[in-house]
Amino acid sequence: MSQDIPEPHPGQQYPYPAPPPYAQGGQYPPLQSGQTATPGYAPGYYAPALQPAPGAKDAQYAMLFGILALVTIGIVFGPMAIHYANKARRAGADATVGRVLGWIGTGFGVLAILYILVVLVVVFAAATGSSTY
Repeated sequence: MSQDIPEPHPGQQYPYPAPPPYAQGGQYPPLQSGQTATPGYAPGYYAPALQPAPGAKDAQYAMLFGILALVTIGIVFGPMAIHYANKARRAGADATVGRVLGWIGTGFGVLAILYILVVLVVVFAAATGSSTY
């Protein structure tokens, strides 16, 4: 999509000068003598790689275990998510998502265990109950 630049009114000029033309073939212009690929560093040396924030890995684990707590065995993965969220918070990272998902997964896991116990009690009571025939 090309931009159509309107012509200025007679007697007026464009407010900005025209940009320099792009290098042909998508190539960058060659480096001048003494110029490095990374400004501020000697030739052959590059800027240091960015390091993740302390506790970021624990925050990711907390979110992973929180999601697993919601979709699988919440009573197992929920406490793991809460543990890693607390560990990430002590290291200075934000792990709110992992903590919340961990608590929700733990709650669903506890409710599932209670439901299974109630069903077992009802089935056991029905199996041992006396018949009215």
